[in-house]
Amino acid sequence: MSTHPPARRPRAVRASLWAACLAGLVAAPAAARNQPSSHTLVREVEQSALSVRMELRAAREANDTGRARCVSEKLSQVHAQLRTAREHASLLVRPADAQRARRHRYLLQAAHENTRDLAQAARRCDSAPAQAVRVVRR
Repeated sequence: MSTHPPARRPRAVRASLWAACLAGLVAAPAAARNQPSSHTLVREVEQSALSVRMELRAAREANDTGRARCVSEKLSQVHAQLRTAREHASLLVRPADAQRARRHRYLLQAAHENTRDLAQAARRCDSAPAQAVRVVRR
């Protein structure tokens, strides 16, 4: 290990580093402003739930039991994601600290992504032949 003090950087280098740090501090809130609000994300999750409900209604009207079962399962999963999104959006309104706010924001965005994927999966549900259930008396 060397006992020499660390070499000082030239003044121009130090000034450019400070400028880069300040630019990063200024750019961080700007990047945060480009993110959709928590209310927007929750509203999009609700819209996904509505579209899956419409898929379920169409499958039931067509008497397509296989597709209705698949879409119903997806709708249950969407409702779970909607509850999660609402919970984290409400916790995001009054965060205790910045780290918790980032965590709630991340979980809200994850619920939003999961809901979008579930809505697409509900549209892809295929009408499988209904499986007959055999009831046996004992």
